Order: sequence, then structure tokens, then C-alpha cells
Amino acid sequence: MTQRISLLVLLQALLCIASAQGAGAPPITRTIDASKTIGAFPDLVRFRNTSIQKAPAPALAVLSEREYGKAKITKCWLNLDEMWDYRTRQYTFNYPVGVHKYDDVPDKHPETWGGVSPTNVGFDDYLRAFGKHSDEIMLTIRRYERDVLDGKLGVTYDDWKEIFKTAVTHSKQVCPNLRYIEVCNEYALSGFIGCTAEEYYRFYRLAYQAVNEVNAEMKLTGKDRLLVGGPVSTGDNIKKLNLFFENFTLDPSPDKRMDFVSWHEYHNRYGDTAHREAQVRSMMALYDLPQDVPFFITEHDPYHPKAGAREYNLINAAGLVKSLYFANRHSPGISIFPWVQYHIAEIQTRFMWFNGPNESDTTPDELHMLPIGCSMKLLTMHKQWEIAVENTIASDEIVLASVQKDGLVVEAVNYGSTRDVQLKIDQLPKVFTALGSGKLRVVKYQIDEKHSNRVANPDYPGGIQKVSERWVQPEGGSITLTQPGLTQHGIVFWQLSPEKVGEPLPKPTYVAPAATEDKQPTFNAGEAIKTAKATPNASIERDGSVVRVQVTRCESRPGVIFEPAHGGWDMTGFGYLQARVKNTGKHTLNVHLVMDNPGADRTTRTGCVIQSTSIRPGQSEVMKVPVDAHMPDLLKMAFRGMRGKPGDYQTDASGKVAPTHVARISVYVYHPGANYSYEVSELRTGGEPAASKLPTDPAKLFPMIDRFGQYMHKDWAGKTHSEKDLINQRKQEASDLADHPGPAQWNKYGGWLGGPKLEATGRFRVAKWRDKWWFVDPDGRLFWSHGLVRVTWSCGYTPLTGRRLLFADLPKPDAPFSEFYGQSTWAVRGLYDRGATTYNFSGANLLRKYGPDWPEAYADVTHRRMRSWGLNTLANCSQPAIYLKHRTPYTATVYSLDSPPEDTPGGTGYVATIHGDSRAIEAASGGWGNFPDVFDPGFKATLKKEVAQHKGKSVGDPWCLGYFLGNELTWGHDDTWLATAVLKSPADQPAKRVFVDDLKAKYQSIDKLNAAWGTSHKSWQALLKSTTPPAADKARVDLVAFLDKTADAYFRQCREAVKEIDPQGLYLGCRFAGWANERIFLAAAKYSDVVSVNRYAASVADLRLPGGVDKPVVIGEFHFGALDRGKFHGTLRPVADQNARAAAYEKYVRSALENPLIVGTHWHQFGDQATTGRDDGENFQNGFVDVCDTPYIETIQASRRIGYPLYEIRAGQNTDNQ
Repeated sequence: MTQRISLLVLLQALLCIASAQGAGAPPITRTIDASKTIGAFPDLVRFRNTSIQKAPAPALAVLSEREYGKAKITKCWLNLDEMWDYRTRQYTFNYPVGVHKYDDVPDKHPETWGGVSPTNVGFDDYLRAFGKHSDEIMLTIRRYERDVLDGKLGVTYDDWKEIFKTAVTHSKQVCPNLRYIEVCNEYALSGFIGCTAEEYYRFYRLAYQAVNEVNAEMKLTGKDRLLVGGPVSTGDNIKKLNLFFENFTLDPSPDKRMDFVSWHEYHNRYGDTAHREAQVRSMMALYDLPQDVPFFITEHDPYHPKAGAREYNLINAAGLVKSLYFANRHSPGISIFPWVQYHIAEIQTRFMWFNGPNESDTTPDELHMLPIGCSMKLLTMHKQWEIAVENTIASDEIVLASVQKDGLVVEAVNYGSTRDVQLKIDQLPKVFTALGSGKLRVVKYQIDEKHSNRVANPDYPGGIQKVSERWVQPEGGSITLTQPGLTQHGIVFWQLSPEKVGEPLPKPTYVAPAATEDKQPTFNAGEAIKTAKATPNASIERDGSVVRVQVTRCESRPGVIFEPAHGGWDMTGFGYLQARVKNTGKHTLNVHLVMDNPGADRTTRTGCVIQSTSIRPGQSEVMKVPVDAHMPDLLKMAFRGMRGKPGDYQTDASGKVAPTHVARISVYVYHPGANYSYEVSELRTGGEPAASKLPTDPAKLFPMIDRFGQYMHKDWAGKTHSEKDLINQRKQEASDLADHPGPAQWNKYGGWLGGPKLEATGRFRVAKWRDKWWFVDPDGRLFWSHGLVRVTWSCGYTPLTGRRLLFADLPKPDAPFSEFYGQSTWAVRGLYDRGATTYNFSGANLLRKYGPDWPEAYADVTHRRMRSWGLNTLANCSQPAIYLKHRTPYTATVYSLDSPPEDTPGGTGYVATIHGDSRAIEAASGGWGNFPDVFDPGFKATLKKEVAQHKGKSVGDPWCLGYFLGNELTWGHDDTWLATAVLKSPADQPAKRVFVDDLKAKYQSIDKLNAAWGTSHKSWQALLKSTTPPAADKARVDLVAFLDKTADAYFRQCREAVKEIDPQGLYLGCRFAGWANERIFLAAAKYSDVVSVNRYAASVADLRLPGGVDKPVVIGEFHFGALDRGKFHGTLRPVADQNARAAAYEKYVRSALENPLIVGTHWHQFGDQATTGRDDGENFQNGFVDVCDTPYIETIQASRRIGYPLYEIRAGQNTDNQ
């Protein structure tokens, strides 16, 4: 009885295991009509890549042709520093490949991954071998570039060109079918050249000159002629290719050449790679470049982890099938060279062959295929005609089939969890006409963790593994192929052969239906309501078509999310998505409706569209986000680096989405400062999509920015058409300023002459009067700060690099107005990662408007404007040349990426880093940069150094309102994020050492810590070295405690830095981005004289500090914008037009004046951002003046309406709510 029960239990367990294997994912199923052939199956393995470090034995060339057939192009490598020794200035032409001979030379840039693999394979032997087994050879030539740039080793640009030319000449002599010369390798990576696009192009120019000379001297013509190309980039290739095309276009040489374009792609965004050809052709069209040149992705694998991760070879074996197939289908003009045929032992993630010697006498049979090589071998077994099979890029499976005279092959690849495979092959008699009642020989091959896998099983000899062979009798002309439990990244392949071979196969006549890989189900509001779910810090309740939402105070985006059951929604054909939102809570609700594509980034407004509004308690509002028309690839390329884009693609909402794949809809509150409740109803689509009127012909659209920095293809009220317009506007404004000199009841600082007189200390301070917080000016008068951020002459600067085709009439170097060129080092995010050449349109327009003495004239009119407009503060990041005139109070900026501009015509005011000699927390990245390590001894020293730079200027200056230290720091989305980031940082991170010391003091032993955290660290040192954080819920108490300690240390040291340099100076806080969590606000309130918050909302009437803390608050940034004056982006708070903008401004400032805590509002910013955006792409209509220095009269009038009675409103003496 016991034995029977045991057997029963075992059987039940086996059934559970089998069920578990199959239940996780539906099977891969297809019914394939074998007679429906659609054309020749593509040869996907004709382009091959040898290695960079380890010399592949000549035998590999033999083996490659034996297994895959002769290559069309094989890419080989030549290292200039191996062929030419800078120490002796002598050549060694047949140098041993893969041996790095400069390891003992510290000044020589390594330009290598670091591995050294001795070999006796000479370069000439290597090149000849692959030349023999390939139609053509591509040679990538590199090295010495960084040494030339650094001015080291005595190697000059002329030397480099001569070495390059000699290397090309020798290689062509050794290998007559050498055809393609690829210039350098991944130039932007610090491990290689680490240079800019402009620096790379200098080498490219030398290279094409050398190739031209070799072609002439060797009299190479026709197919023997050498071709040259680049830029051999990696990473953000769209950006780098664009820069390459721009530099090529700017090159004046009549002999310049770009015979092919090449780049590398290491990622698993299969759709991106598949559609790359259209993007690159669009870019080339923008520059009017010939598009008939070959496109090569000369290195590619879909999964590119750190070196040494052996298990990932199988991932790439599967991934390359999808990548190569769909790229060929959608971008047939691109040839892909999978990385790589052979590499060093430590990097088994991405190559086909390994194990066995790599000497000159190695034989082909001594080398063995790995999973990638086996996968490529299977692809070569697809021959003659492709059979129509439905596949989509987004799917986690792919099935391929092909047929030839003597057989049929079917392949299935699984990218999801373990699942069964069931493939019915139909209409076999139509394919094999002689089949009759005969049988089919079915051979099955498999690649997975156990089969065809020398990586996982070193004893396996290598090569594709046959797992079964059988004869099968088709039933009704069909056969079903099955594979139980195909594991993730597994490949199964069947080869079917008839007993008898019939007539030759006819050419395909079947036309496959249009590709549907991007087609998603149409949006269904009812289904969306049913699948609604709450985010963290939120709860929901469904009531028919209404979703009730409650959110709690936090620093994330709590709310409700609507997601499709699978994939995404297709919104094509609709003009908008709408939702009615009702505020059922006690506070004014600032709420956001957003529609996301996969991978959306709401911080940069990419892949999403956001609409925001403010709703009073008990009120409701219909919110709409637009569904944009599809933007052609050509325009996508041209408008990169711009948050808002021209044409009807841009709407009054912030951001854009591709309507074909909407992954998520959300209604949320951003960083709620209180608990809120609201209802979402009437969720639906409607309208028709806008059709852009932009011309698709680049010649008609570009350039699109005139010499004033304005959009050329549209007119609007107040647009500048000539220099005469600027002069006339100056005269008109002079009359307006004379008519409105400013409030009569203001003293010289802008303080309230009609109010009480408090103690005069000679400096600004804060005090409460009648239960409201105020600044007090140096004369003892109440002061409420009504100001503008970034009062500079550089608001309208814009990067030119990679986008010069957008601009008309840029001045030539050394020509009039060329002084407004600059160089930005600030590129936190967006198009630029290394800074760019810039042009300051707003500064150039000031020269046109005010004449040669424009800096003085502009400073004078700026101060007169401020007072006339009812403003009294030059706020954060304003121009020293303006605020040091001592006519308007100002704030000083310290320790911020967003810094005051240099007092030069081309200055931008943004800097690359702020950490000085102190460190940042390496894993605490986000927003504008990494959070500083406040436990690094250099942190406070850097702060003091920054404050001390204001000596002789702001230090001791009665006109200085105070100091902002930092701007919108990344504190994280909850109480545990920052401390978790510390634990994820390296062992030498000062903050991490302090944290671990705190934990030692608390727990005494590592075992007690492990028990509390649920971890298994072997020692305190092991914890220090670990970069894997604990579960936040288990370690929460300690994580929060360290956040408290970090926040306290940050604000304390900031305050000390100010007070030790300027004892009477006010510390104005860190300029929080929105609403941080309570703990951080409490620390800020403890040390700041004034807490600063950048609050983009409709109102700040409800703003309160946590726990009832009574401390003054200044609004560091807010704004509103519209699209009716030639701009492309309506800001973070878009409104309908300029009148609505003026009303929103007045409402916001009034709400602040009526809030007892708030002591000022600072609008961001004085002038519009450039039409084409600053470095990070922001191109908002956020100025009081446009790029031509023309005031927005509606906003000016609103500023006067609220600014002139400012103090009466604040004191409660003015109740006019107009």
C-alpha cells in the first residue's frame, strides 16, 4: 500500500511539473501552407567579422566557408601601432596579430579591452586566409588616434596619415580583393579614442585622402578601387551618424568621399534595428547626400552584457535569428556583420567559435562551434524559397520555413518562458510532387542549454546537435512537428526530406499579406476600466464606468493606470483621448492625464504625451491628450534635440506618442503634498488626427530658422521681419516704460514704502508680520520677492552641432555677429552628451537692437523693465553684468548645473559638472545628475569654494537677497531610494562607508544585520563590497534613518558654507523639484532661512510644509506657455494662448500672495528658450520677452496688474480678484 501511494504521489508530482512547464506560456503554434512560397530565402550569414584581440587561426577562414559557404564580405582588423612602432618609427608588416606590445609604456593609450593573447599568426597570413575564403575584405584600421590628440609619443596628424596610407597600400598588395576601408573604431568610447565627432572627422579626412592617393598610385579602378567609409560609431547611432553627415557636408574638399556608411549596434531593440535603413536614408536626404551607398552594421549582437558572462551566448544565438531576419525584411539595404566569429576565452557572450589552438598551423577540425555558430549554421540551411509564415517583431517567438527541391526546413525560436511547439505543415503533395504515399525523413536539431552548447557543456565537441531522426507518413498531405518544453532562448529545427525527388520547384507566386508586426488592438474603454489598477501610494474602486482614486502624500506619481491585456492599443484614426476628472477631495487638485508608448520617459517627455490641469474641490474637468499624426522619419531625424517640434504634430500638451502602440494610460498626481481623492470617468477616444502641413521635401523646409532665431515658415503678431522692426520696437517700448515707471510705493529695493518699518540691518532678512512671512529689505521695509529667473542675454542660445541645416544665415567665423558663437559643456540629457558649438540668437539680436554698446544699454533697460513691470527680483542664474549694477535685488547661485552665464556674448551659463573635488554617489543618478556625496570631506570644501567666488560681488552686498545652493536635486521617489543607491555604489564611496559604520554600531555583528535584513553577507567587508541592496521593506528602518542623516548633513553643510563666508547672507535652500517627501522638507526647514520649491502648477494656495512647520517658502520656478507666437512647445504648463497665459500668471501669483508661508515667486524665465532648444532640448515659450527681445504685452500687463498692488494684496488690503 505504501509503495502504491508513493507511486501515486510521484505520478502527481510529475504531472504537476509537466503542467508547470506548459502552463506558464501558450504553445508556439502555426499551420503552415508549404506551397505558399514568397521569394528567395535571404542569405543572412554572408557578412562576417573576425576578432579584434585574439588572432583567429587561418583555419577559421576554411572552417567558416565549409560551414556557412563563402562570405560575401569578411571584416578584418589592422592595428597601426602594431604595424608601426613609434619608438623606432619602423614597420613590421607581418606583425603577430593580437599581441599588444606596449603594456609597459604608461604614456601609450591602450585602446584595447585589456586582454593579451600571444600568437604566431602573422597579419599577412591572417589577411590572405580570409581573403581567399571571401568575395571581398573589409579592413578596419585604427590606433594612435588618442595619442595624436593628446600630443604624446611624438606622433602627429601627418604621421598618422602616412602610417595609414602605408598600411592600406601593403594590405591591398597582400590581399587583392581588399575592397572596403573602415576608418577607426567606436570613436566616442574612452577605451578607444574617446573623442568628439569633430575630432573623429579630422582622422576620417586624413583617411580618405590616403585612400585617394593609394587608388591613384596603384591605378586601382572599377571593382579593384578601394572604398572608404565610417563613422564606425556605437551607442546613440542616430546622433553620431547625423554628426558624421553634417561634418561631411561642411567639408569643402572636392575630393571627399563616403563610399559606405558603417556603425555598430549592441541592443535587443529588434524593431529599431529592423527599421534603421529608413532612418539613415532620411538623415542623408536632409543633407542632400547620395543614398546609393552601402549601409553596414559591422558589429551587432542583440544582447551585450559585461565580458565574461558565458551563459549569454545562447541568448544571442536566439536573438540573432530575429534580428537578422527582420532587419533583412524591413531594411534590405543594410548588411549586418554579427559579432563575432572568434574572440578571447573570457568573452563567450557573442561569438561563433572557440576552444582549440589559434596558431598558424591549427586545422579546421581543432576548432568548435558554440551556440551562436550553430544558430548561424541553421540559418544557412534555409535555401531557395521562403514559405509564408506569420511573425511579428514584438512577439516572443519566431517561426521560419523554407523549401528546396530535395527538402523542407522549419525552425522555431522561443524568446519567452518554457513552452511547447506545435507546427502543422500542410499541402506537402503540392511541394513534393513525387511524394505520393511515400514517407518523409524528419531530422531534428536543437540548440538550448543541453544541446549544441559547448559553453554549458565543455565536453560537447561543438556543432549543431542532431537529437532525433525518423521516417514519418504524412496524413492527408500534412505532418505535425512537436517539441515539448522548449526552454527560453531555445531553438528547434526540423529538416524534412522525401523518399523521392520530384519536379523542380516553380518560382513563388504567392504574395504575403502586409506586415502586421506593429498592429495592436483598437482602444476599448470598457476593457480598460476593467483592467484598471492602482499605482503604489494609491488605491482605486470601480463603479461601472467610474474609477474612484485615492492618493497619499508622497514623492512619486500615484494614481490609476489603464493597460491593455496584451501588447498595446492602436489609437490611429483618432484625434484625442479624453477623461473627465472630478476632484472629490478637500484640496485643489493638480492632476495629469498621460498616454505612454513602451519605454516612455516622462522626465524628458519622450514617448509620452501629458496634459495637466488644476481642479478645485467639488469641480470636474474634461482632460484631453492629442493623438498625433505620424511623423515621417525624415522629420524625426531633423527635429532631434527639440522637445517641441513644428507643424501640426505639436499640440498644447507636453510630449508626443506613436499612436500605433499605446502601452499605458495614467491619471495621476505628481509628488502630492497632501492626500487627494478624485474620480475618473468618460474615458474614450474621439476626433480625427491632425495632418501636418509641413513639406516633406527638405529643400522646401530647411533651413527653417531665420537670422533672428525665429521659425521661418509661419507668421504671428509681434514677429520680427527686419532690423527696422527691432529699432521701432525699442522706440515703442521706451514710450511704454516712460508711461509706467513702476509702483510709487516702492523704495529703491522694491520694498513697501507704504507699509511698516521694521529694524534695518543693512541686509535682507526674513520676518513675520501679521501672521505672514516676509522678506525685510536692508532699510527695514517689508519685501515680497516678485521676480524672473535667468535674466540674461543668453536665454535664446541653441546648439548647432549636428543641426546646422536648420539655420539660415549663420555668420561665418570672424564675420560680424560671429562673437555670439560659443561652446557648451552642459549636456545632461537629450541629443548632446559632450556639449556642442552654440549660437546665442538673443545676444545677436540685442546687438542689432541696441548697437555696439548693447551690454550696457541692455542692462539699463532690463532694470527699468523690472520696475515698470512690477517686478523686484533678478532671480536664480541671472547675469552678473546686470545684477551687479545694484538697481534691482538679486539671488546668487551656488553649486548648480544651471549657473549664471559668463559675461561674454557666447556664454550659455550651463556647466558640465558641479562636484568639484568632491564625489557624487555613483548609483544615485537621475534628474540633473548624481546626488552629491555629502560625507566626502571635499563636499563642504567645494561648497565654500563656490560661495567664496562671490566675494567682492554678492558677499556682504545689501542687494543680494540670498543664496540658492543646488537645483532640483535627485532625492529619489521614496524614503528608501537614496540610501539604497548608496548601498549599490562602490566600496570606496564615502557615504557607503559611513552607512556601514552606522550599521556596525547598531547591530554589532553581521549575523544580526542579516537576520534583520534577510541577507547573507559573510562579513562587514563583504557588505561594503556588495552592490546588491536589501529588500526595501525589510531594511526600511535603516534606509530611512540614513536618508535622514544624509539630508541633515546636506542642508547643514550648505548653511555652514553660506554663513562662514557671508554671515548675514540668507540660505535660500535647494530649489526642490515639486514636492519632496516630508523627511527631506523637515531637514530643509531646519537649516534653510527660506525653503525653495520649484512648483509648476495652476495655484499654490494649498502649499504647506509638513507637520505644520512654520517657515518661509519661495517659489523658485513656475511658468505657463502657448503656441500662438511661433514656438513649438507650450512649456510644462501649457495654455491656449497669450491671454490665457496672462490670466494663469495673475492667478498663480495671487494664490502665492494669499499664502502666509510664501515670500516670493520667480517665473522661469526672463526670455524664451531658443526655437530649436537648449542642450537638453527644452524650447519653451516661457519668456517675458521673445528671442528678439520683444515683450509679450499680455504677460507684461498681467505682471503689472498683480505687481503694482503687490503689497496691498499681501497685507490683505486689496481684495480685487479680477
